[in-house]
Amino acid sequence: MITVGNLMQTEPVTVEVGTSVVEAAKLMRAYNVESVLVTSQAQIVGIVTESDVVKKFVGAERTPYFVPV
Repeated sequence: MITVGNLMQTEPVTVEVGTSVVEAAKLMRAYNVESVLVTSQAQIVGIVTESDVVKKFVGAERTPYFVPV
């Protein structure tokens, strides 16, 4: 039987404040997660989700490589 514990990741995926949105999205894909926690000096200060990325940048006139989380 598969338990929730078997499916959970032990460590959350994190990015430091100032990481580009593209790098955050790459991590989401690499770790097969829908969000990453944003940290500053080892403290969680926010979260970025796939939905945030899509809403902010799909069809926008912005280059996500230069936009920090």
